[in-house]
Amino acid sequence: MEDIILGLGSNLGDRRHNLKTALSLLESSGGVAITKVSSVYLTSPVDCAGGDFYNACVRGVTSLSPEDLLAFGKKIEKMLGRQGSGHDPRPIDIDILFYGSLVVAKEGLVVPHPSWSQRLFVIMPLLDVCDNFVEPVSGELLCVIASRALKTVKQQQGKTRCERLERWL
Repeated sequence: MEDIILGLGSNLGDRRHNLKTALSLLESSGGVAITKVSSVYLTSPVDCAGGDFYNACVRGVTSLSPEDLLAFGKKIEKMLGRQGSGHDPRPIDIDILFYGSLVVAKEGLVVPHPSWSQRLFVIMPLLDVCDNFVEPVSGELLCVIASRALKTVKQQQGKTRCERLERWL
């Protein structure tokens, strides 16, 4: 079993319901055992059309390979009505942020997620779940890196919206 961290986002339809449904589908299928869920954050869209997002991070364990986990996430996205390109509004987006100590660079799959440390909508919920997770590239505790990145991103993005709404699990 591998320790994983996933990023979830929704900016179309009933965003809270979409996140909860995705979480339920991730776990009920047996593909992922959820161990920790962040608060929900209301965030401004970045490189995406549509309204504000609800974002969260999920920590868990899986026996799926990174490729199978990606396919599983895409299947859930499709089940919840995701269509179009990566820049369109979406009922759900599921990203593999971290997969244990693995570093993967294949077409269509890069882990750790290449832009996690530049996105406030990832960093804030990530800090809720990262605990003792070791970032595989640097070997540092993920929370230490995320805290450093948070300061930099807040300075760069200024008034970008990212507010904690609630804990939802």
